[in-house]
Amino acid sequence: MTASRALPYKSDCHRTLIFDLPRIRRSTSLSAALRETTSGEVGKDIREQTRNVLERIKLILQAAGTSLDNVLTVTAYLTKREDLAAYNEEYGKYFPNDKPARTTVEVMLNSPELLVEITVTACIPD
Repeated sequence: MTASRALPYKSDCHRTLIFDLPRIRRSTSLSAALRETTSGEVGKDIREQTRNVLERIKLILQAAGTSLDNVLTVTAYLTKREDLAAYNEEYGKYFPNDKPARTTVEVMLNSPELLVEITVTACIPD
C-alpha cells in the first residue's frame, strides 16, 4: 500500500500537503518573516526577532480560529548557526509542552536584517 492510499491528502493553494485524518479536518499553513512590528522595528537580535515572529504567528492563528496549541509542524530558517541556542530558548517559551514536529535549517534570507523566518502548519478545531 502506498502512503497516498494509506493517508489520503489534498493540496491547498500553497502546495502544502494536508492530510485528511479524522481529527484534522481543517488546517492552515503560514509563513512569517517579520518585516516590521507595530513599532516599525524587526528586532535587534535573534531573541527579539523570534519573539516578534511567534507573536505575529500567534495573532494570525487566532484570527484563523486556532492557536499555537494546535500547531502540527514548524520549519525555522535561521541565518546564523550560532543563533540556534538563543532561538531554542525563545521557541521553548511558546511551545513549553507537546512541541510540534520541527525542522530548523541555516539559510540566507532576502533581507540582511532578518535573522529568522518561521513556517507553521496548524489544525483548526471543529
